[in-house]
Amino acid sequence: MNLPEKPTDRRVLRTKKNIRQAFLHLLSEKSLSQITVKELSDLADINRKTFYMYYSNIEDIFAELEDELVLKLVHVFEKELFQKEMFNSYSFFENLNHTIQEDIDLYRILNHSDLLPHLIQRAKNALIEVFFRKYNISADSDNERYILYAEYAASGILSMYTKWFSRDFHMSLEELTRTAAEITLYGLQHLLPQT
Repeated sequence: MNLPEKPTDRRVLRTKKNIRQAFLHLLSEKSLSQITVKELSDLADINRKTFYMYYSNIEDIFAELEDELVLKLVHVFEKELFQKEMFNSYSFFENLNHTIQEDIDLYRILNHSDLLPHLIQRAKNALIEVFFRKYNISADSDNERYILYAEYAASGILSMYTKWFSRDFHMSLEELTRTAAEITLYGLQHLLPQT
């Protein structure tokens, strides 16, 4: 007999939240490799034994956060590619931006600590995988056009966001949405001056 899954205790949720907040605070000040379990535990107001109940090392916290962010992005990719009859680039970027906006501070911290490229690479691979599933293309497909198209689209989309995060752009996230949608629909020709 399967018993219903017991909901997570609020104390557990609060402890993990404190650990994450302490982790992000430290990550905004130093690199991942410089963060110690002791200083994180002190900042989170827990003992080291409590830390080890949830994580085996500092990198596990980052991996958990990264997994959650990638899952959120995959949800957007799947929603836009599978749940709609026609692909709408503006809707895609609008939903992608909404998802990013929910965790904008986390993305900025990851960018500041040079961990954003790793997340972007994982997101790119996830987007390509969703594209392959949508169009029933195997990863070892000999249809090079689809593979190149997926690589180009995923790299371009995520590269725009990487550039936006890594520079002090005055462009709003909404403007980025419009620009990305225009490039997706019309290519660079839309941005080039008419002669």
